[in-house]
Amino acid sequence: MIGRVPIRYFESMSEEILASLLDFGALGIFAGFLIWQHLGMQKRMDKLIDGFHDELKRIDESFDARAELIRERYESVITSIRREKSAERDKMQDRIAELQRDLLSRERQSVINMKLDRER
Repeated sequence: MIGRVPIRYFESMSEEILASLLDFGALGIFAGFLIWQHLGMQKRMDKLIDGFHDELKRIDESFDARAELIRERYESVITSIRREKSAERDKMQDRIAELQRDLLSRERQSVINMKLDRER
């Protein structure tokens, strides 16, 4: 124990640095504590940053998966709408053709009736 600080806190420091700090008395010990604290905080920050990067990677992958799901749903809806519109267009064209045939048939009948009326 150095003062009230257990020696294990200074294990990561070389003996020369530790001896130099002890030569400065209480301020040297305090400087040693600050060095130890800085190194501990640096390790903690490195661990937090690694966790943060892992979380960002997970969020990015999750976003990509959700975006792909939305894209697939969008494509499905668009395909369905296009199919419905195409069926409606075909139905409308068939109806137009039917009405044109009916109109042509009525015109022919009208022309035939007019000829018959003239002959009488």
